[in-house]
Amino acid sequence: MVPELGSALNLIADSTSRADLYVAERTPTGLVRSADPDVARLLDPVLGSSATQGEAIRRLSLLMEVTGEAYLVPTEDGFQVANRAEISTVGGTVGVCVDQDEVLQAMGDPLRIWYPDPERSWLPYSVVLAMEPILENIAALQARMLAISESRAAGNGLVGVPDELNVITPPAGNPEAGVNQPVTNDVAGALEWAMLTPMGDRGDVSAVVPLLLSGPGEHLSNIVRIDLSSPLDKEAPAQLELGLRRMAVSLSLPPELVTGLGATNHWSAATIREEAVTTAFEPRVDALADALTHCYLRPQLTKLGLDPSRYVVAYDLTDLKVRPDRSAQADKAHDEGRLTDEAWARHLGFEVSDMPTGSERTRLLLESVLRRDPKTAVWVLPALGIDVEIPESADAAPSSGVETPEDAEPETFEESAGTEPLERPVTAGLDPEEALLAAVESAVLRVLERTGNRLVGKAPREMRSDLKTVPLTAVHAHLPPMTVDIRDKALQGAFDTWDVHLPWLAPVVRSYVEHLMDSQQPHSQELLREVIAKIDLAALAASSEQRSS
Repeated sequence: MVPELGSALNLIADSTSRADLYVAERTPTGLVRSADPDVARLLDPVLGSSATQGEAIRRLSLLMEVTGEAYLVPTEDGFQVANRAEISTVGGTVGVCVDQDEVLQAMGDPLRIWYPDPERSWLPYSVVLAMEPILENIAALQARMLAISESRAAGNGLVGVPDELNVITPPAGNPEAGVNQPVTNDVAGALEWAMLTPMGDRGDVSAVVPLLLSGPGEHLSNIVRIDLSSPLDKEAPAQLELGLRRMAVSLSLPPELVTGLGATNHWSAATIREEAVTTAFEPRVDALADALTHCYLRPQLTKLGLDPSRYVVAYDLTDLKVRPDRSAQADKAHDEGRLTDEAWARHLGFEVSDMPTGSERTRLLLESVLRRDPKTAVWVLPALGIDVEIPESADAAPSSGVETPEDAEPETFEESAGTEPLERPVTAGLDPEEALLAAVESAVLRVLERTGNRLVGKAPREMRSDLKTVPLTAVHAHLPPMTVDIRDKALQGAFDTWDVHLPWLAPVVRSYVEHLMDSQQPHSQELLREVIAKIDLAALAASSEQRSS
């Protein structure tokens, strides 16, 4: 009677059929799937295995919505889902009708599942029957709109023509004959002929040639059209949509799922579907699971000699709760510090328990460093427990890019103490945390060394003699406070190599070096260790790995 009702009921049935029902055991930490194979298979005779139980749940859901109750009848072919009308008793034998001429004998008492009536709990409560007035109103509006579209009078009204007017008709077979054409006062018949003939023959000339009227001029203006439509006719579509929205609300569905999602965008449509899971589908699956627990599972557990209160029928709605892919937005928010590690993992579809911790986190991070920049192998491999022979050239720092002429330090300072090669940290024999600190420190020292060269070249001449004995990595701490503009110019290009090869490491080094220059503090391992401890380097590395792939 109301097609939209059938669509809504099918949506509910199809959605609930995607639930995975299983026997769960109560534990102090919550419900877990039963590890006992005998208990786990108790639902199979009723609904089938997880792969085949969907159709049984769909049939149960439809019956529960329309009639408020359903029956599970045990037969030699398994449990049959049936309504009250399909169950018969002949000579004391209970049977279930599965076809027009086929009745299966019941092998036990039928199991009844129902929505209890609010006033008399032993009676079924049907949502469809409860909203019967709404459905009748929708049906009436649909019938009125159909009548308007098919009614000649309601759709087009009446036309009043004065008797003084006549119709000029051309002679049969010669519509273009002279001016003395026949005249008739059967205006109504002529109008009917002019309107109906083109409907039967689109090629008829009357479809394009206008009908000619003759008579006194003052009577031509008296031709009137009488509109027989009602103001309600124009409001019928809006009233119909209002009725459909009321119907959807009565079914606990978001109205947009009944009237259409055409006015929504991708994100709001996903939110509407999530709301439907919470308000419509999950409560129905929960009621079904509770009914199966009390009506079926507990008697079966008692037969096995097990504690009935220890197990329940639980459900998994993961298949209904698939969210749109927001991994790119999660990566960006996490990199900017606006999303926690736990929320970041959840948006990527992982559990928090999947995130590496301790030595595993350090190992993954060091391997990422090695993949990004193979030149760090002499430091990283020993930290991973791989002994390598370190060549003499390994003491030199990795190149940080080609310096422009303005970056080169003045020749007068080539003999300064700061230009001596820096002693790089050695990671062989260190535990992973210390090896990570050493690897990050090598990047910090290289940036400070390059920046020191620039600061010496830009320093006033009277200060250059005092800077000869200062290591290049500490020049920034011996200069007057500098503005942000001077600092940024001194650091220009210093992170290029790290941005390319280790993009996850560059923000850490940049933040630390800028802090040293702003506060005029010299570098120290203790300070660097505190900074690293506050940053989730593993998350930064994983995010960078995803973007690069």
